[in-house]
Amino acid sequence: MLPIAPRGPYSGTVPSVTDPRGFVHEALFYDDDEGGAAAIAGFALGGLEAGEPVLLALPGARLDLVRDALGATAGSPDLHWTDLAEAGRNPGRIIAVWQTFVAEATAAGRQPRGVGEPAWPGRSPHELAECHRHETLLNVAFGEGPSWRLLCPYDARRLDPSVLAMARTTHAEIDDPAHWHAAAHRQLEDALPPGPRPRFEAELTAQALAGLRSIVRHHALDSGVSPARAEDLVLAVNELATNSVSYAGGGRLRLWQEATSLVCEVEDRGRLHDPLVGRLRPPLDQRDGRGLWLVHQLCDLVQLRSSPAGTVARIWLHTS
Repeated sequence: MLPIAPRGPYSGTVPSVTDPRGFVHEALFYDDDEGGAAAIAGFALGGLEAGEPVLLALPGARLDLVRDALGATAGSPDLHWTDLAEAGRNPGRIIAVWQTFVAEATAAGRQPRGVGEPAWPGRSPHELAECHRHETLLNVAFGEGPSWRLLCPYDARRLDPSVLAMARTTHAEIDDPAHWHAAAHRQLEDALPPGPRPRFEAELTAQALAGLRSIVRHHALDSGVSPARAEDLVLAVNELATNSVSYAGGGRLRLWQEATSLVCEVEDRGRLHDPLVGRLRPPLDQRDGRGLWLVHQLCDLVQLRSSPAGTVARIWLHTS
């Protein structure tokens, strides 16, 4: 068992006081399933005994193991469960899960506690790269907000050592918000690896949008995507293409197949300055700026990169 919590070693003991340190972002590296579940259960019990609501956001199989480790306590009304294999299939959706949970707890005058495992074995390299970005952005999203603790487990036996090394950087004991903002902007500017030769490529103009929607739908259905998921992809591409035409004067659309995913990419000369764009749930009364949020909800993976040279939005839809 390899528990590591950079803000102070986590021993599985039950804290007796509410943590006053703001957002505490900890990592737990475990090397066997039962030991990992026991450590997660101990952390959750610590929160419950401190009077804290606890959200366990874990991939399905891990949820079952933790339920078993908690026994009768698993039914506590202060214990909440989310299958991250579904809610966090696209890592870009996960911050909104914590945003809602923390807002509800603090509105009730309570300090929350969470366990979130975004990077699990079986994730693709593209997904794991976005999980690393997600972990950095957690520090930006909550670093200057209310006090709460988030423990992020990592399977040290099955995950590549490079993933574990990246996790150590995002859970480091650094309290300077400027550090995390700089790290997030560096990640936003990192170029994506070039895609393969596209199956389809076209310029984005206002006049071309209707025809491009039809072409994207055709390629999705031809790849074996269900009609409903094909419409999700059409809507996501339309949002990106419309934004590109409206705010960047147009760009370029590319579409290709990669393993079991259909990938669409929109590139233009515009620039994004907010690394959290599309990841935070927009207020109900906000009329503009909801497009990238919608794209994150519709797609299985979203990769956004933006620099002075322009912006690339690459979206993935699994075909099987």
